[in-house]
Amino acid sequence: MARGTSKTTTTVDFFVEEKAKDMEQQIDVFDCHGLDDEPSTEEAATEFLNTMRAGLAGIARREAVNHPPHYNQGNIEVIDAIEDWGLDFNAGNVVKYVARHQHKAEPIEDLKKARWYLDRLIEGWENGSS
Repeated sequence: MARGTSKTTTTVDFFVEEKAKDMEQQIDVFDCHGLDDEPSTEEAATEFLNTMRAGLAGIARREAVNHPPHYNQGNIEVIDAIEDWGLDFNAGNVVKYVARHQHKAEPIEDLKKARWYLDRLIEGWENGSS
């Protein structure tokens, strides 16, 4: 499994579980008012919670593809800056990995990727191919 897939799943699971905890707390409020004495109410609440979990998972997975959390730190997405500045592939990747490293599970890995692209960029300029 690719590293990105694992990170996305972790992000999705965290999102879904946080929302599920909120819903479970709401169900607990009903329980405190004696509604849990009625099996049909408790069963309905559990069924509702499971349905909501499934729906939230679908939403979170779509968001993890189009706008994952590490893409949306600050006021703009990194891709917008890269395109606006007209950076080439290597320079764009340097900016991307540096900008996002602190929001990743393995920040050093992203900084090493940025260094790899920076070395290629420097090499290109030294050889006159950039």
